[in-house]
Amino acid sequence: MEIPFKKIVQVVLDLDEMLVCTYETSSFLALLRSQAIESSIKCFELECTPSDKEVDGKQKVNHVTIFEWLGLHEFLQQTSEFADLILFTAWVTREYREHVKDLSCLTEDFSRIVIVDDHPFNFLLQPLNRIPCVPFSATRR
Repeated sequence: MEIPFKKIVQVVLDLDEMLVCTYETSSFLALLRSQAIESSIKCFELECTPSDKEVDGKQKVNHVTIFEWLGLHEFLQQTSEFADLILFTAWVTREYREHVKDLSCLTEDFSRIVIVDDHPFNFLLQPLNRIPCVPFSATRR
């Protein structure tokens, strides 16, 4: 009988401006989209219907273009071989600072968890568990 491999750590990943970046399709220039695709950045388009926005009594539909971080699939595949991956995109409002991510809602053992994020405020509650990164943008070269 084979014993299942226990993952060594948990890696918490931010979504926006780290794994993907999102732009309203109407405000994103076609030239920039073409340049991103020429640079091998994958993208796809979605229709989003915000629940709180209506125009003339009808739901407003936004068209967004989502760009994937170059090498995203390979990164996720390789990291998942030794770590449990957690996508943590919800922000917590705290009494002393808004928009902070709190790892205590995931675990009590901070020795086996890291958070990879581009926003420095997200590390306020567990600063020793941080791995800061540069924000991802389809327009930055």
